[in-house]
Amino acid sequence: MVLSTMYPKYSVRKGGKTVIMEQKLLKRISHLLLDTARCVGCGICVDACPKEAISLGMVGASIRGAASGEAPISVDPAVCSYCGVCTILCPFDALLVEVDGEPSLPILEQEGFPEYDFTAEISEEKCVRCTSCHEACPHDAIVRDVPVYEGEVEGGVQRQTALNGDVTFQVDTEKCTICGICGTLCPALTVARDPFYPGTMTPTG
Repeated sequence: MVLSTMYPKYSVRKGGKTVIMEQKLLKRISHLLLDTARCVGCGICVDACPKEAISLGMVGASIRGAASGEAPISVDPAVCSYCGVCTILCPFDALLVEVDGEPSLPILEQEGFPEYDFTAEISEEKCVRCTSCHEACPHDAIVRDVPVYEGEVEGGVQRQTALNGDVTFQVDTEKCTICGICGTLCPALTVARDPFYPGTMTPTG
């Protein structure tokens, strides 16, 4: 699909499981590559994009192998600035910016490295003492201390006793990528990310 016949030119095409957004200038060609096999539709890039060029795709598109064939996110190649903020923040390495065929992060050269502030909380009333959040975390960032119920092993704790016990829930902030999968899976978990705008960027290095 070609969106313009004059410079700059914009286009979107698919190559296997990769969606390629292109901006073609007279002396510069920029690409944003989306690996649909890696993308889970967590929405971090949507929040982070300073141009609001990214939107979430159809419901269910993040399910790998979805029959619809839709990508979990959609990027407007004419609005995208190809700055690389989404590439830096994507916890699944699903996005890549290329300039003239070479990987590039223009945002690092121009404005600094963006960071997120986040909180992860668990409701003791809603938690049923399972380990789904720990098992679902793609980076093993959640630590749970859940007693084994009786019947599962010899000497296991009675279910009611376990349900009335304190909840142990810890997040390793060095491993956590703020993808929010745990919060999406479990109603007892709340993962909050501060909205990202150019004015809230935190330069490092």
